Amino acid sequence: MIFDLFTIICCVAAFLVSLISIFATPFFRILSIVPRIQSSNEDEERATEYPPVSIVLYSHDLAHELEHNLSLFLHQNYEGTYKVIVVIDKGDAEAEDILKRYAHEPHLYTTYIPDTSRYMSRKKLAITIGVKAAKSDWVIITAPTCRPADSLWLSSIARKCRIDKNLVVSFTQYTDNTTTLKRFYHLLTESYLLRRAFKGIAFNTDSPCVAFRKKDFIGGNGFLGNLQYNCGEYSFIVNKYAAFKTTAIHLDSAHPLIEDFTSPKAWKHKRLYYNAIRHALLRRHSYHAMFNFDMTMLHLSLLVNITLIILAIIIQNWIVAGSSAFMLIIWIFFHTLFGKKAANHFGVEISVGSIVPLLIYVVWYHLLLMIRLHAADKNDFTTHKL
Repeated sequence: MIFDLFTIICCVAAFLVSLISIFATPFFRILSIVPRIQSSNEDEERATEYPPVSIVLYSHDLAHELEHNLSLFLHQNYEGTYKVIVVIDKGDAEAEDILKRYAHEPHLYTTYIPDTSRYMSRKKLAITIGVKAAKSDWVIITAPTCRPADSLWLSSIARKCRIDKNLVVSFTQYTDNTTTLKRFYHLLTESYLLRRAFKGIAFNTDSPCVAFRKKDFIGGNGFLGNLQYNCGEYSFIVNKYAAFKTTAIHLDSAHPLIEDFTSPKAWKHKRLYYNAIRHALLRRHSYHAMFNFDMTMLHLSLLVNITLIILAIIIQNWIVAGSSAFMLIIWIFFHTLFGKKAANHFGVEISVGSIVPLLIYVVWYHLLLMIRLHAADKNDFTTHKL
């Protein structure tokens, strides 16, 4: 009788923790809203008005990327009017030479950051200057390290700039030579963020491409409230200006914006920057609580099933060993299935066999980032004087 009770308790425990873990994943949650996002894409394509749009690019030590990608922004097949506003540092001779070669382009407008600017994030200042230079209400900010996959990218994202929205968050794809870990981490993070934007109030974005209304940005005093940080421009715009159900999601794997990390250092800095500013973001507690719950259940279910298998083999309880092994296989299958389906919807190439190992690794990678942040110089993330 004691043995039977032990068997029942073990089998029920394996079943419950595995079941909870299977559904406590951002991939399962994002799959529930992707069909609705795609349905809205079809509706918008049938009845589209193309608003005037301004694209703001800031080039600082990115002359090579600007030269390589600028023409792709300038030659969009867009039925509405648009301008590409390039902001550069005054005296950046290399960037100035590149822009002189494109001076004949009707869609190009160039402006400068003055030499006298001090004690403020130059990127935030550049974005502010670019937004003020825009003649359109809708402004898209992105980076020279990004490039449109084709000439229909602008039309694709502009369809989201509807009258009932004030913000558009996008999903950028990574270049083919990006490591699987980076592609997976980006997909996982955006699965949390895009679902939250769809369901309520957007919290953040992991992609350097945000569209917003100029009147909101100017009326809200731009980056006022987080000027002490020299990073997190896209995060702060989404976090500050998002409202309930007013954020549209641009998810179009046929016409994406492709993001390129010029070096491993750029990726490392992107992750460290978020951890440095996370405490300044509104609505962060519920986001981190969900992530922590998912990761806890993921590791708990793995630990419970493996422990029960080992223990059952030692005491030769083959019912417990078999049921725990079965639940572990089911656990692996569904996590892989949901992850692969999400990757396919987002146009992300991830091998089937890497999904579960990467899921397990994510929480340890988070821990590594926190250790690196603790060891870093905190002045690297601030403007010092503010």
